[in-house]
Amino acid sequence: MASVNRRLLVFGAIATAAATGAAIAEGAVPDSVASLDTAIHTVFPGGYWTDGTREGAFRAIVTEGGVEHVGQWLYLQWLVTDVDSGRSKVAAATVAVDEINQVRAEGQVLTLERDDTAKFGTLRLKVTAAGVHSDKVLRYVVTAAGAAGQYAVRRVE
Repeated sequence: MASVNRRLLVFGAIATAAATGAAIAEGAVPDSVASLDTAIHTVFPGGYWTDGTREGAFRAIVTEGGVEHVGQWLYLQWLVTDVDSGRSKVAAATVAVDEINQVRAEGQVLTLERDDTAKFGTLRLKVTAAGVHSDKVLRYVVTAAGAAGQYAVRRVE
């Protein structure tokens, strides 16, 4: 039961942080948005994680780069939420998903979809890497659970 209560506190802190964001004056742009790296294409929230001693939220980040041959790359990040302040910080891990980033569809564009059938505390993403200059399409399932930095990738047909 204590574990469930901690999860509710973490989600409450995340909700509080989101509500606090709504309190920003009309027309004002927070520094966090104004200074966002232009290479960041998508930030995809991934749900809750715990490793027994720490807990927080997953997120997937897609970056984009290039001029003539634009491509996208996938990263996973484990965030820890401070229950008192409601702010999140990067946990011990931000990892590149090399199994996708290095086996590239030509000029790949990534599409992410959360698999909501995954058990609580597990991030499971369906990732499609489509070639911009070809008909090549690669599909993967990325799963992360527990300890920060640990994930698995499975190629699917």
